[in-house]
Amino acid sequence: MPIGAAVAGILLPALLLMMHWQWTLILLAAGCAMFAVAFQPLRVHFDAERTSPLKVRIDRLGAPVAAVWRNPRLRELAISAATFSFVQVITITYSVSYLNLEVGLTLVAAGFAFSSAQAASVLGRIGWGVLADRWLSAPRVLGIVGITVSVLLVVMALIAGTWPLSAIIVVVTLVGLTGLGWNGVHFAEVARRAPPGEVATSSSGIQFFSFGGALLAPIVFGTLISLTGTYATGFAWLALPPLWVGLRFLFSRV
Repeated sequence: MPIGAAVAGILLPALLLMMHWQWTLILLAAGCAMFAVAFQPLRVHFDAERTSPLKVRIDRLGAPVAAVWRNPRLRELAISAATFSFVQVITITYSVSYLNLEVGLTLVAAGFAFSSAQAASVLGRIGWGVLADRWLSAPRVLGIVGITVSVLLVVMALIAGTWPLSAIIVVVTLVGLTGLGWNGVHFAEVARRAPPGEVATSSSGIQFFSFGGALLAPIVFGTLISLTGTYATGFAWLALPPLWVGLRFLFSRV
């Protein structure tokens, strides 16, 4: 997934320089349709274990969410998932605009910095997982990630057009390593804390909160930018939620 986002960070600015943004969106839509059609012959393999008679009950759709919220061990992960997703979506959505419109980088340079962050998130997802498996517990690793990304977001808010491009790319890349690389360790911890036989149910309940944070992120951050008139202030305020979550994880007894 982050590799695809990294490719987009390089490809989209180049497309926008060659064509109008509407045609860029049409080209992306055509690519999605092409992959959807190409995937159809593989459905036989992936649908081999389907349970056809299984019926979807509307009254049971909220059960995973309620189960997660009633469990204190999972509730902590639900809140942290919402927080980390909030940070992740804002970083993905607004970094290029911030670097281009406010810092003054060219669109291509801002896209390259974004791609570097996405590439770093690939390493982060693997590296944080290795750290959690071999040396530290998952809550400690998530605590380190939360506190580190909080500090980096403050640094990102301080970026100025006079900074060397290399320094800007390093900061944005480190944000990607932390703020975009938390997912694997987090869901491994969900699996560890889930009641026996309920890993899938717990994971789906956690995803509700994760996407809830992602849904609120552009609304809250966009409002903050409108009120302050600057992206930098928004990124500075964004540093507070992961700091709180990171400290909770770091001193957790679970």
